Amino acid sequence: MSKFQIIILLVFGAFIILGVAVFALYRGGANSNVTVTVWGDVASRDFSLFLNTPVLNQDQTINTSYVEKSAETLETEFTEALAQGVGPDLIIITNDKLWKNQPKLTAIPYKNISERDFKATFVEESELFLSENGIYALPLSIDPLVLYYNRDLLSSAGEAQPIHYWDEIYKAAANLSKRDAAGNLVSSVMALGEARNIPHAKDIFALLLMQAGTPITGFTGGELRSQISLNFNLPILPAASALDFYTQFSNPTKVYYSWNRSLIDAQTHFTSGDSAYYLGFASELRALKNKNLT
Repeated sequence: MSKFQIIILLVFGAFIILGVAVFALYRGGANSNVTVTVWGDVASRDFSLFLNTPVLNQDQTINTSYVEKSAETLETEFTEALAQGVGPDLIIITNDKLWKNQPKLTAIPYKNISERDFKATFVEESELFLSENGIYALPLSIDPLVLYYNRDLLSSAGEAQPIHYWDEIYKAAANLSKRDAAGNLVSSVMALGEARNIPHAKDIFALLLMQAGTPITGFTGGELRSQISLNFNLPILPAASALDFYTQFSNPTKVYYSWNRSLIDAQTHFTSGDSAYYLGFASELRALKNKNLT
């Protein structure tokens, strides 16, 4: 994780401390001066900055011992440590690895943090940490998908403002996506429609799925199941609608054709000044700036 990704929202501090205390008291049986061991692939320096925030420093009864691990070996070492009975009290992992490791984790009971308080405190995305028997994780940082835009390209095309809604991309594509005499793309409104040269294709498509009306997954009989095939009482299957929207921008027969698999990767295409927009993570800002300066 980069330093930018360790964006700690201080309003979460009290709940994070409560979660740490729950684990410490459960495992150690003590009621004061407990030491909690945390493993993660966050740089030790960045984690120390988090621990030194005023909200966390208010509680003098909890001592935190952080052990930095390699992202490549974190899960393996965690499994081996648990087998030997020497695992950490808390582990920092990304949300996509949560349910893979869920059998190794102990849920925070709703009597300690109610489901209502959790939903009222944390961002909606963190609700994937909830289960029928408790809370399996607390959000520590967030790295959302954001829309970057090239101000110079927009100005030269007479676009006064960047787009704000998906349906505005059609007009923007007609104005910003250009082909040469041979029909080859020389500029693009945005990288959409392919997967091979769009690093965040899966994340972008997941975003479209949720915005179309499907949560992608859900609990059925206590187990996490796919819900992509459900229509949720909508006239058109949300998954089909999202897929049709995404792929149309790589269809050369469409007037808003903007992308194909022969182009360089989406981020480089954007920083080279050949794409007006780029869908990427907030943590990419520094890399985008550095590429733009070279």
